[in-house]
Amino acid sequence: MNGNNKSVFLQKILIVLSILIFLNRLASAQVVFKTENLHLGFKLNPTFGYLNLKDQGPLKSDGLKLGFSFAGTADYLFTKNLGLSTEFAISTINGGTVSASMVSQTQAGNMLTVQKLDKVLYKLTYLELPLAIKIRTNTIGEAALLYLKFGIDPAFKLASSSVASSSTNGIPTIIGGTDDAKSIRFFRTSFLAGLGYDYRFNRNFTFTSGLLFNNGFTHINNAGNASMTNSFMAIEFGVYF
Repeated sequence: MNGNNKSVFLQKILIVLSILIFLNRLASAQVVFKTENLHLGFKLNPTFGYLNLKDQGPLKSDGLKLGFSFAGTADYLFTKNLGLSTEFAISTINGGTVSASMVSQTQAGNMLTVQKLDKVLYKLTYLELPLAIKIRTNTIGEAALLYLKFGIDPAFKLASSSVASSSTNGIPTIIGGTDDAKSIRFFRTSFLAGLGYDYRFNRNFTFTSGLLFNNGFTHINNAGNASMTNSFMAIEFGVYF
């Protein structure tokens, strides 16, 4: 075997050894991943959703609307203070629009100008798969710590409906509901940011609570001339095992 062949042979041996060492490290890492660095749990969160409207003239957002979210959670820690957080969540992100106008109305024989309000309440349910970087403090005292998290949240529509209502001078005149499956887009994407508090009761039980802001940046409606996104704030409550 000449010098060139020996060199190629040694390179192949080194490559094989490197692959074997890498696979051995990976296998060892998987054991750590399963037993020490992965924390599973679930959360139950009230949500406060709202719509963001742009260039819609008299059409405005109708404020915060209550919803709900429940999720299975998984946190994987790279180090003591840094990790990834993900969820499998079913969430309702509700929001409404309101449009005000002045109309003429006859009352007691007199012609009056009164305010008319047209409202639409959107009830939207999504499957969320958020992925976030989670930064934790060192333990405060014996069992508590604080955390920050930020990331992205792709979501897929499971159901959608709307309820339209109209009132004149505070008196309801029209109320109706409809299925909005075609007018609301299937896919939604958002940024998320949150802060919270963990308290570890023992090795296998940690209580967590926090505040989350989820800011949607993709349009949720199919109308080409309209710009409507939805966002929400949530109060998070959960446990890790």
